[in-house]
Amino acid sequence: GQNYLLHAKEMGAKSIPEKPILFLKSPTSVVIPPEPVKVPSGVVAHYEVELGLVISRMGKNIPKTKANNHIESFFCGIDVTARNLQLEAKSAGSPWSVAKGFDTFLPVSIELPVGKVKDLNDLNLYLKVDGEIRQQDSTKNMIHSVENLVSYVSSVMTLQPGDLILTGTPAGVGEIVAGNVIEAGI
Repeated sequence: GQNYLLHAKEMGAKSIPEKPILFLKSPTSVVIPPEPVKVPSGVVAHYEVELGLVISRMGKNIPKTKANNHIESFFCGIDVTARNLQLEAKSAGSPWSVAKGFDTFLPVSIELPVGKVKDLNDLNLYLKVDGEIRQQDSTKNMIHSVENLVSYVSSVMTLQPGDLILTGTPAGVGEIVAGNVIEAGI
C-alpha cells in the first residue's frame, strides 16, 4: 500500500512510509476477466491498477540484489478495495483484510515472463473507466522498488512459488459503479 507518493497524498498520508505497507488478499479474490467483480451490498468499491509479480521459487530473507531471481513473471492487476470498510478499519486501528479480501476483488491479466521487459521498475500503467483514463503512471515513480518489495515481503514471510505480490497503485483511484467497463494495462 501507498507505494506511489501522489496516491499516498490522495489517501491522506502525512509522511512517506519508510517500509512497505503490507496486507493480504484471499486466494478467492483472484478472478480472470471477463468474469466480473462482484461488489457486495453496502460496499463502496474502488479500483486500483497495480503491477503484479509472480514468485518463481521459495525464498526467505531474500537480498535485494537477488530478488529478481525469484520473480517468474508479471501481470496487471486491479486491487479492488472496499473503501468504506478500509476507512472504518483504519480509524479503528484494525487490519484492512475485510476491505481487501472479498471474492473477485483482484482481477488479473495473463502473466508475461519477466524477460519480455528490460526493467520492471520502468513500466507504464494505466486504468480506464468507460474509455476514460483515470490512472496513469510509471513504476519508476514507486517509493519502494520491485527488488525492495520482494526482499521486504520475504523478511516477513517465506515466499512460495506462485505467490503474487502487488506493488501498489498510482494516484487516481475512484469508485466502481455498477455497469462500469474497466480496462487496465501495462
